[in-house]
Amino acid sequence: MIFKANPDEGTFDSPTIGFARGPFSSQPSGIFDYSTLSDDELLDAWQITTANLRRLSDAQGHIELLLRQRMEEREAIEIFHPTLSVKLESRHTGYDLSRIQALKELLPPDVIAEAYVPAHEETITVLDKWDARKLLGWPKRFGKKVAEVLEQAELPRSVRLVIKPKEKQG
Repeated sequence: MIFKANPDEGTFDSPTIGFARGPFSSQPSGIFDYSTLSDDELLDAWQITTANLRRLSDAQGHIELLLRQRMEEREAIEIFHPTLSVKLESRHTGYDLSRIQALKELLPPDVIAEAYVPAHEETITVLDKWDARKLLGWPKRFGKKVAEVLEQAELPRSVRLVIKPKEKQG
């Protein structure tokens, strides 16, 4: 069997194995019998598969970028689709340490000590630290001024596009 792969095009050059019957067709993967191929043919098929995966990944990334840009233009966090859940999810990334210092003026030292570690020397100098897990509860505990300081100190959120199949109803 003559079998020549062209990984740049994702095709086979062969009189007996065509693209439609090869491993890159829309047919189930079990239809093509790879065990009949020589080592060179298998490696050619591997090259094609790798090139196709790279192209598909690049295309998927471009599609996700366009969706994210459109959502940002619309100031939307979700796109309706009948079978896919498409959302922008954000997560807290931290606080601007220069702004969060204002909490020291608003709260007593024992409360500050719950979340703050001042600069000190160990074998190296350890910079100021704030425990964000503790800080998250402080606006409810201590009110509006603490909430404002934390809000102003909050760094921009990290946002990622999440696309996944919707769960079937019924």
